[in-house]
Amino acid sequence: MSALLLAILAAGLYTINRFDERLTPDRRTGIIILAGVPAGACFGWRAVIQNGVLPALFLEVVIGCLLLACITDCATCQVYRFVWWISGGAALLLLGIHGRPEGENLWGLVLFCLLQLVFFSDMYGKGDCHAFCVCAAVETAAGMGFAGFLLHMLVSFSLLAAVQGPKGNISRKGSLKQPVPFIPYITISFFAILLFL
Repeated sequence: MSALLLAILAAGLYTINRFDERLTPDRRTGIIILAGVPAGACFGWRAVIQNGVLPALFLEVVIGCLLLACITDCATCQVYRFVWWISGGAALLLLGIHGRPEGENLWGLVLFCLLQLVFFSDMYGKGDCHAFCVCAAVETAAGMGFAGFLLHMLVSFSLLAAVQGPKGNISRKGSLKQPVPFIPYITISFFAILLFL
């Protein structure tokens, strides 16, 4: 599983460096790889045991894309669209493999994605909205519903506040004084949610 995640990261970084501006690895890139790859591999092996190889592979593609998004978000404060095309496709295939989810959960996913793209994209950016939508599709495949997606958002914002608050980066209105990459917080909270699924 670690090899698959490293291959996804290598292919993604190669594609970006080949066709766009060159990303220079820094300390944060190393931390994401050293912490994210083993954690993602553990979730992959657990998925193999619980659900089989194919669902685990799709989950690993989603996790690999989230890690790539963390790296690009930290380096450039943006995420390339192809990351969401690949991870979104893998999440939908994972959703299809798990059979038709309960109607309530499926409608919750649709509503959550619409809310993200219509209302929240101006608040914290489309890349972050896409990350939440991809994670919500995986969570739906695991049996979560709308309340679980909101919990994921709450955990993400709580982590952001816990890290940025002591740094004095949160204004009295509750917004960030200086923008910071948000996808690492979304990914860490997604890993936390996966622990309980």
